[in-house]
Amino acid sequence: MSQNAKMTAVGTAALLLFSLFLGGCTTSTTPSSSSLMDAHAEAPVLPKTSGYLPVEDLPPKDKKPAMTADEQLKLKKN
Repeated sequence: MSQNAKMTAVGTAALLLFSLFLGGCTTSTTPSSSSLMDAHAEAPVLPKTSGYLPVEDLPPKDKKPAMTADEQLKLKKN
């Protein structure tokens, strides 16, 4: 066998093994695609949200002010 024929045989064998290896990656373990569609149809529907809070949804009022009157006067003096 010549050097060129050996290189062609090795290249062909490598290509065959590589294609078999990649073919194994594409097989599916699920029984059929219809079962995936059934699972999607049974999924609960989530409510649509716009990303903005509703106008009437305000945080609760603080019971204690952030600064007392004395703290405000002290801050104004500096």
